[in-house]
Amino acid sequence: MELIDIFKSIKNNVICCIVLDMIAAMLCVAASLSLTLFVQRIIDGKYIEAMYMILLNLGLYIVAYSFNYIYLIQKNKAKMLGTLKYREYITQIIRNAKSKIKESEYISKLNNDGNQIENAIELIFNLIDTILYVISAFVGLIILHWGIAIASLVIFSLNLILPRLLKKKSEENERLRSQNSENYLRNLTDFLEGYSVWNLYNKKGILTRLLDKENLIYEQKKNKINNTTSLIETIPSFGSVIGQDSLMLFAVALIYFKVVIPGVILSVGNLSGILFSNLSKFIKNIVKVKGINRLVKDNCVLFEKIDESSKEIENYDIKIKNLSFSYGDKKVLNNINLEFKFGKKYIIIGPSGTGKTTLFNLLSKSIENYSGEIYLGDHNYKNLNAYTIHKSIGYVTQKTHIFNASLKDNITLFDNGYSELHYKKAIKNSQVDEFIIDDDQVIEKNGNNLSGGQNQRIAIAREIIHGHKIILFDESTNSLDKAKNLEMIKYLTSLDQTVIFIAHNASEEIINNFEYVIDFENGIKQKEK
Repeated sequence: MELIDIFKSIKNNVICCIVLDMIAAMLCVAASLSLTLFVQRIIDGKYIEAMYMILLNLGLYIVAYSFNYIYLIQKNKAKMLGTLKYREYITQIIRNAKSKIKESEYISKLNNDGNQIENAIELIFNLIDTILYVISAFVGLIILHWGIAIASLVIFSLNLILPRLLKKKSEENERLRSQNSENYLRNLTDFLEGYSVWNLYNKKGILTRLLDKENLIYEQKKNKINNTTSLIETIPSFGSVIGQDSLMLFAVALIYFKVVIPGVILSVGNLSGILFSNLSKFIKNIVKVKGINRLVKDNCVLFEKIDESSKEIENYDIKIKNLSFSYGDKKVLNNINLEFKFGKKYIIIGPSGTGKTTLFNLLSKSIENYSGEIYLGDHNYKNLNAYTIHKSIGYVTQKTHIFNASLKDNITLFDNGYSELHYKKAIKNSQVDEFIIDDDQVIEKNGNNLSGGQNQRIAIAREIIHGHKIILFDESTNSLDKAKNLEMIKYLTSLDQTVIFIAHNASEEIINNFEYVIDFENGIKQKEK
């Protein structure tokens, strides 16, 4: 995707803006031409007629600015629609990403780069605006005298060399601006999300120092980038001043040789001001737009659309044959064989680091690149897409993400397709109704206004309402007190679905609720109780 693609998506708005802006530009040029008549009437001593020319000039500008106001309203609407188009493209990239993404990178693309795209759309409209005013001013100069128009064209052409000279510097400058914002946001997020650690270890002074350092680095780099931008913007201004003064001198020469009447001098000054000030704007904007267009091309890369077709699964038994998986050189799972029958209840025990969570990540297709075979019914996992797996298998982690939203939105994941009865059943069976009274109560990000056990019950309610055929629980009740934990385990093992539960330190009382025990401690052993 490039900026031109964004403009194609809002072409009707763009056409409307161009028409309005063209009318405003022609009226401004007509107002400038009326100054020739005004000056000439003064020279000829016709002061009453000169006053009429001033009133004409004023009327033309009033109508011009009225059209310009309508143009600005339409331009703002086009900017909004264009920026939304860019952000929708980024959200599609997120949708088609793998199971994990770099949050700070996409936040930066949606926020910082989204703002730059909005600025780029503004710049392109400014380019269109300058082109229309340059054309209108050139037509006005032709009306005054063809010689003045040709001189302006020559000077104008010489000034157009500047964008080529500044293009690479501007592209690099905009890339550095985006990179600086992304690094700053990523580092701040990292430091601040670990606030509890700084607090517990009495290291908040170090946190302050690190934040101040990041602020300094960000502002110093931004200042350097802004200085480069100022240089890029200043150079065209010199060309504009030189061009305007040169054209005025040429007009004076024509008046001296009596080629044109003296009255044209004010109109030439006004029109040359429109011509070269807009040329200066054009050069500044075209250089910036090229820089931001590079940013759009880098961000809006072509992506492979994920397969969201779903295969029909009739048998929900899981069979694992000779499964091995390694993180680099460290082998975590080595040639394991397991079977999970539909509707049965399994508990996986063993110390940390023995591959229990890795097995769950493989079953939920969060990670791949394994050797061996996994079957869901008669289907080999390697032939099933993630959409089909996630439709069949639910995964409740030890610490799930809680959104800064209402309880209901957190449980339904903003899906309005669930009935009120279905929702009420989920919060009752997960014991969420014991601590939440109002469904619209807003829960803070990551459940900061709730306890760990309350967050886990919300995660369980989320799974209950979605009703997967197979549910993976990874230490999903360990923040509950002993009595609530046992009560929740008894409920989960009463479900009709397959339940596979990971526990590091499970008591016999907990284990007795399951039909099968899988021990990861001394080689993986599966036994029926």
